[in-house]
Amino acid sequence: MFTPRSNRFSFQRLRGSARSRNRVAALLGSLLAGACIATAPQAAEDQRTTEGRLERAVFATEIKDREPVDPVSSLPTNRGRVFFFTEIVGLEGHTIRHRWEYKGETMAEVEFDVRGPRWRVYSSKNLLPIWSGDWTVRVLDDSGRELGQTQLAYGGPVNRGNPESVPASPED
Repeated sequence: MFTPRSNRFSFQRLRGSARSRNRVAALLGSLLAGACIATAPQAAEDQRTTEGRLERAVFATEIKDREPVDPVSSLPTNRGRVFFFTEIVGLEGHTIRHRWEYKGETMAEVEFDVRGPRWRVYSSKNLLPIWSGDWTVRVLDDSGRELGQTQLAYGGPVNRGNPESVPASPED
């Protein structure tokens, strides 16, 4: 029974032998300890993953002071190097990946450790003129869940501005 004075559970009022009370106490202790050990870290892990998000994702011609300079959504083929910048929020302690795709094929994958509550990272790719067409960079967390994607048209005129990234749909 719970005794308000001591804020403790007392087995003295339970009926039965001392051996039965000890078995009940051992069983309850094991169940409570196991539940705390099994669920607390997993709950914290699940919470971090579901709260994490892709705040910004953009292609740029340059990165300065960990920020994109000259955001673009298309580039001509005479401009070979392009940067992909992301700002990640709420995934501290996790790993994210930039997956560079061209015509449905993975051309490069770059991993980053997220070491803070707001983390900015970028990767770059030297694009060859024969690789003209649409490029997609998908941002994935360490479980493989897509946080979002952004596309670049390579081989067209320069289209400057801040193109919108496409967040992953909830059913992904």
